[in-house]
Amino acid sequence: MKDALKVGTDNVVTRLGTSGGLSADDAVRITLPKSLRTAKKWLDKVGMADGLTDLKQKMNEAAFRENPAKRTTELLQKVFAR
Repeated sequence: MKDALKVGTDNVVTRLGTSGGLSADDAVRITLPKSLRTAKKWLDKVGMADGLTDLKQKMNEAAFRENPAKRTTELLQKVFAR
């Protein structure tokens, strides 16, 4: 059980713990709230959606920097070291 948990968390950290890892994975990507997605569709039509695209990218980058999976792996490594 310990080995399976370690392998699973290592795989998640490897997949998501790279720059752009969250943005590239549909299952965990942070998206804009529905109201902003609607606004983005209209702003796209007039070429003014860059700010919302940047916001979505920055939200995913912030989540990457605060990646809780990495901290979980570090905690598991300490537990398994015992």
